[in-house]
Amino acid sequence: MFTGGLYCLIGCPRSGKSTIAEGWLNHKYDIFNWKIIKGTPKIYDGKLCRLQSAPRIVVCADKIRIALHGQRFAGEAEQFVHAIKNMIIRMYLDQGYSILVDGTHTTKSSLKELLLLDKNLQCAIIDTDKGVCEDRARECGQTDLITEGVIDRMYNQLTLWKNNPQKFIQEILEELK
Repeated sequence: MFTGGLYCLIGCPRSGKSTIAEGWLNHKYDIFNWKIIKGTPKIYDGKLCRLQSAPRIVVCADKIRIALHGQRFAGEAEQFVHAIKNMIIRMYLDQGYSILVDGTHTTKSSLKELLLLDKNLQCAIIDTDKGVCEDRARECGQTDLITEGVIDRMYNQLTLWKNNPQKFIQEILEELK
């Protein structure tokens, strides 16, 4: 049996999370060893060191949404999307996989959901400038992320706690007791 674990990326839409997840999945690099280069996301608390021996999988709610209903977001389907995501995570955790969850995770509730699955969750914060995220959203035609304030809201949520993520995670763990 492998010894994997649960890991998550945290960041705004269009911050580079999926690009990082794809590189990790394809063994191009481990997040723990990601080099910070000007213009690339900065990673904080990237202690993803249990990843060497276990097979890897990336779970992404956005991909579940597209497979389920063909849209990036549909509020009425979110409960079902998260149930599917959590089922996939539990299934692969039970098999010893290293699972990287690709999502924004800027709120307590989103991290609480993952901590309920694995209290040893490790997180990497992708700290990409809000303006860069907005430029990327424009470039790929996802202007709704700007006009509906999605990037702005998530950037503000992340700013509240990104400088002390361990304290934020500890508060959530205390709430779960």
